[in-house]
Amino acid sequence: MLRGAKRISGRRRDSRRLSNERSRGDAVQSECPAGQPAAVRNSSPLSAPAPIPAQLKLDQTDLRILSELQRSGRMTSAGLASAVNLSLTPCLTRVKRLETADLISGYSADIDLNKLGSFVTVFAQVTFLDHSTGSFSRFESRIKKIDEITECHFISAEYNYLLKVIARDLGHYQVIIDALLDGGFAIEKCFSYVVIKSPVINRHRAIQHLFGDQE
Repeated sequence: MLRGAKRISGRRRDSRRLSNERSRGDAVQSECPAGQPAAVRNSSPLSAPAPIPAQLKLDQTDLRILSELQRSGRMTSAGLASAVNLSLTPCLTRVKRLETADLISGYSADIDLNKLGSFVTVFAQVTFLDHSTGSFSRFESRIKKIDEITECHFISAEYNYLLKVIARDLGHYQVIIDALLDGGFAIEKCFSYVVIKSPVINRHRAIQHLFGDQE
C-alpha cells in the first residue's frame, strides 16, 4: 500500500460501494495552444517514445532550450534566446530543429484543479488473470479512451498496471473502475489508494541532469 494513501477496494467480487467523501488531489495538465509554432499533439502514457534520429546531436545549449521551454512554453522567442545566451535567429533555428525531431511534442498549460472545485485523485493497482499480450493490448486500448485516467504504467511487480485516476468524487471513481472490472479484461483484482495530499508535484524533468554531460 502506498504511504499516505487509503485502501478502498479489493477483489472484484468483494467490491463495495464507496462513500461520497471528498479529498483534495493535485493539478493536471490540460493541453492548449500557447502561441508557439509547434502544434500540440495528443500524448498517451502508453505510447512508446519515438527514438531520437541518429543524425540529431544534442549539445548543452539544446538541453537548456528544452529545460527553459518545459518551464514556460509561453516565453517569447527573445526571452528564450536571452535565457540560453543565443541571438534570436540561431535560437529559433534550434527550436525548429527540436520540433521537427518531435523532441518537443507540444505546448501546454498547467491547470490548478484545486481552484476549480473538489475532486479526488486515486491510484489503482490492477492485476490480471490472463497475462497474454492480447489481453494487455485490449486493456490499454480501453484505458486510452478514459479521460479520467491520466496515467497508466505497466509495472514490474506483483500487480500489472498502476493507474492514476482523477474523478469528481469516490462514487464517480467507482463507476470508472466497475466499468473496467466488467469489461471482459480478465482482471483478477484491483486495489485503490486515495491521495490525501500531494506535497510535491514536479512536472519539470531534470533534462540537463539526466542527459547532459556528467562532471
